Amino acid sequence: MHETARLWRPAFLRSATALAAVALLVAWLAWTPASAQTTTTFTVTLTNMATPGMSISPGAHVLSTAAGVLWMDGGTASLALERIAEIGDPSEAVGALGATMIDAAGAAGDTTTFEITAAPGDLLSFASMPVGSNDGFVGVNGLALFNGTTARTISMDLMAWDAGTEDNNDLNSGFAGGQPDPSQGAANVEHGTATSEPIAVHGQFSGAQATLMIAPMVAPPAVPAPAASGNAGLVSTGSGTLALVLIALGALTLVTVARRATAARSRR
Repeated sequence: MHETARLWRPAFLRSATALAAVALLVAWLAWTPASAQTTTTFTVTLTNMATPGMSISPGAHVLSTAAGVLWMDGGTASLALERIAEIGDPSEAVGALGATMIDAAGAAGDTTTFEITAAPGDLLSFASMPVGSNDGFVGVNGLALFNGTTARTISMDLMAWDAGTEDNNDLNSGFAGGQPDPSQGAANVEHGTATSEPIAVHGQFSGAQATLMIAPMVAPPAVPAPAASGNAGLVSTGSGTLALVLIALGALTLVTVARRATAARSRR
């Protein structure tokens, strides 16, 4: 009997030690704060500054990790950009590129605001049409939202671009000049004289036609959890962390008692 107990004690100690180690590890992981957030939500505000005065149509924005997804200086306009720049219709960009629609900024001084949630490395592209043009648009191509992992606050003027898909008539010449008029229904599509030119700065506009403001939203401060009743005023984590700590302490106590008992017997 004495020999059996003597053989059993090392195994018990190993088991208790392992239990204590596992319990402490799990408790430490449970108490470790969550990893830093990997995404940031930004508020984006587009202000209509078009001269001569005209509305800015609904548009589309898209996030990507490379530039040129929606448009690129010197590139050829995709059908998605053509529909925005000629008739102010973002549906092709939404369907083909997974873009998100931007509301119109109806008159000079009007704004439209939207939110985007991005991670470091994400780039913003968007386009919206000054509707008094044949195929003009304002926008950005592959704008970086982060410096490394730090979210940027951005304020910039936007010039007008020419999509190169339609001949230009006088600004604000209306449907007669090949410019969009949604009341014309299907006749509004492909109404002007088609061209195939590279995207370039629009020659009929001068200076900024819109302004863009991008700001990261500040998260509200964390609110400490209320003290839970029945646990001596300890803050409840809601995840059993306190129980894990108690298990770990109990296991360590068993190990300590067992080791002292073994040491005492070995001295007899």
